[in-house]
Amino acid sequence: MGGNEAVRRELATSPVGALAVRVAAARPAAACTLARLGAVRSFLVTIGFGLVVVAALTAGFAAITADVADGDDLTTLDAPILDAVAAQRTDAVTSAARIVTTLGSPPAMAILAVVAGSALAWRRRSRGPAVALAATWLGIAAVGSVTKLVMGRARPPLEDAVLGVSAHGFAFPSGHSSISMAVLASLAVLIAARAPLVWRAAALGIAVAAAVAVGLSRIYLDVHWPTDVVASWLLGLAWTAAVFTALAAWRVVDAWRLGPDQAAPAGRAQPTWRSRPSQ
Repeated sequence: MGGNEAVRRELATSPVGALAVRVAAARPAAACTLARLGAVRSFLVTIGFGLVVVAALTAGFAAITADVADGDDLTTLDAPILDAVAAQRTDAVTSAARIVTTLGSPPAMAILAVVAGSALAWRRRSRGPAVALAATWLGIAAVGSVTKLVMGRARPPLEDAVLGVSAHGFAFPSGHSSISMAVLASLAVLIAARAPLVWRAAALGIAVAAAVAVGLSRIYLDVHWPTDVVASWLLGLAWTAAVFTALAAWRVVDAWRLGPDQAAPAGRAQPTWRSRPSQ
């Protein structure tokens, strides 16, 4: 209910929604039509913007994937970068990298998604946050696993990895990097959803920085090639954008389907909306 009400309030403050309020007392049917036109406009804007973001991120991921498949261009930098990083290792940074890579592991992100999703769902009395985080983790894990099998890329030589650090399976993409990016970015969007734009941007920036740290730890520990990690960041963000675009579109469509139940009395700032009957 909370998500639908927010969409309806947003539609009511749009030019079309405001017009619907003004004519509601005289022509309820016309008010319903205008409000639904506002919902259609919001749907098209949401879908359009979301698809542009998803397409841009996916294009970046696809470009790196093509380089990995062909073994040229960006992949020629992988080994030199790993060698340069290995030459700069220190005990303190190695210890920090071990901690970061553990906190950013897929199991740790799964626990975070369940706990945070449950807490937000309880706090907001809506299943939306839990569904969003579950779809994020499960989806990106599935996409990453399938891509690993298709690409079949070997990891860096095990003898070059930090002592005591092991990794299994194929290298591309990095599960740590893609899953941490998707889950942390999704959590930031959910937590700051009702905050001013500057705070939403700050929350997303912090989440991305934390996920970048996880990816860098995988490079530092020599268990992933740099192109594995960069591609995984783009994949994680693309999946996050796809999930939230789909959820936003569904909310707008749901608001359009319900529509205003009755005209708002003159002088009221928002129309009255029909709530979904309780089960």
